[in-house]
Amino acid sequence: AIPTSFLFLQAELSITPLGFNILINLVSHWWETKEHPYPSQESLAKRMGVSKRSIQREVTNLVELGLITKQANKASSAKYKG
Repeated sequence: AIPTSFLFLQAELSITPLGFNILINLVSHWWETKEHPYPSQESLAKRMGVSKRSIQREVTNLVELGLITKQANKASSAKYKG
């Protein structure tokens, strides 16, 4: 579930519309409580109709804001924790 505080405090938290969309997509990929979501940045970009580079920049911003962490894994996709 998406906390309503993300909706109401989006500007205060400096979450861009793209960043918000990424967060929603990460939550939609979180199937197991103990496993973190790991959609590829390429699949996120394709789904949202933006470039992979736009996703990379915004993920970096979300990490800097402390809203998610990014963990490299052996597969091609990073794992995200929020």
